[in-house]
Amino acid sequence: MSNEGAPFIECDPDARFVHAINSQLLHILFGSSSEAGQVESLLIDKSSWIINTLYFHKMPHPNADPALKTSSTLCKGVLYDHSSRKGGDVQSLDESVPLASSICGRCLLSDRPIWLGKAQLKFSQDAFASKYYRRFALVDVNTEGFRTPDAEIVFPIASRQGNVFTGIGVLNLELFGDTPSDSDAYIRAVPWESVNDFFDGVLGVHAGFLKIATDMLDHRLSRSTRSETHHETDTAITHMLGLHRVSIETFLKRQYQDIAYLNSAMREVASAMSGVAARHLRTVERNA
Repeated sequence: MSNEGAPFIECDPDARFVHAINSQLLHILFGSSSEAGQVESLLIDKSSWIINTLYFHKMPHPNADPALKTSSTLCKGVLYDHSSRKGGDVQSLDESVPLASSICGRCLLSDRPIWLGKAQLKFSQDAFASKYYRRFALVDVNTEGFRTPDAEIVFPIASRQGNVFTGIGVLNLELFGDTPSDSDAYIRAVPWESVNDFFDGVLGVHAGFLKIATDMLDHRLSRSTRSETHHETDTAITHMLGLHRVSIETFLKRQYQDIAYLNSAMREVASAMSGVAARHLRTVERNA
């Protein structure tokens, strides 16, 4: 059913530049057009994943607990941002995710990628996720009855100068589908170091633009003066989005050998995962 004419997705209107920047990143990295989809093979099956960008900025109230805010999201192959209509699996953006008590928050605070398989995401006393996992339903994202994902991968988005880093956001990937069927085997098989290095580079480029966008949000103009500068702001955003795209795509062109390696490695992982699924199906059939 078409949702054309439905109201737009709920979000902070002043955060449209943040969402546009994050949406463009997801499109370039995981889109399916000829100029996009640079590392789509990492997912094996894009429709099984929810890929969420989150950003951090100053709290509007001094006494508020530090939190990340949800931003543009690729949900089962559909990209949602500030220009999306209501009626899909993502109902709103700018929802709060606690910095100190979430997996995404732990990633940003530690400035280290987090890789979790199904075994680590089980809700048991010893599981990492038992302390930090928050369901997507809390941020208006439909996971079709799944309470926890089968795998979660989180990368920090941070600007770095020497040994000093400033956390700006995270890129969060969660598996809520059937492919790969064995998420623990998938997590073990993925070449972590190469994937981490790639995302550290591309998200480092993205971080500079996201920092500008969040700074604009932190220093938003008062309601009385915003209308006078609306056109100038939109023009600046358009130019920044163009520069962001060129910068990301230039980085990817320079990393073409590493991307080719990642795609080749992930084809091998996908093949191995297909073998695991086939063996599992044969076992089920024998026991039926």
